[in-house]
Amino acid sequence: MHNCIEEAALLNKSNLSPEAATPGFHLKVYELEVPNESETGTVVRPYDEKAALQTAIASKGHTKPRGGLRINGEEYQLEKFEPSTHMMILTKLDGGACIAPTETFILFCSWSQSLETGGVKKTHQSPQLCYQQCFNFAQYLRSIGY
Repeated sequence: MHNCIEEAALLNKSNLSPEAATPGFHLKVYELEVPNESETGTVVRPYDEKAALQTAIASKGHTKPRGGLRINGEEYQLEKFEPSTHMMILTKLDGGACIAPTETFILFCSWSQSLETGGVKKTHQSPQLCYQQCFNFAQYLRSIGY
């Protein structure tokens, strides 16, 4: 089975620059409309995906900047943090993602219900397929010292 993952990136842990990624994957900086401090209206602020991801990794998935966690322009919410693997399970509108840190890298993998897997037995992408691929690759990287 292939095409289990919508997007993937292997990010350098020190600066979050992509070492390898699916085409079009970039951590961006852009303007974002977010609730103001009193939550009575909105304000436009710069949003830095790298900074938000660094905060989420350091705080086990929780984000400080208003606007939640956005990666490659998609908004994600923390569903679960797995302490034994340090893996973050995230949800988005029609799918989700996982983030798995290793000693040297941050592995990001996303999935979408609207996409199909390939191979003989086609099915829609699912969290289980994506998370298993991410987990296995992260375990492999850890086993070889990365």
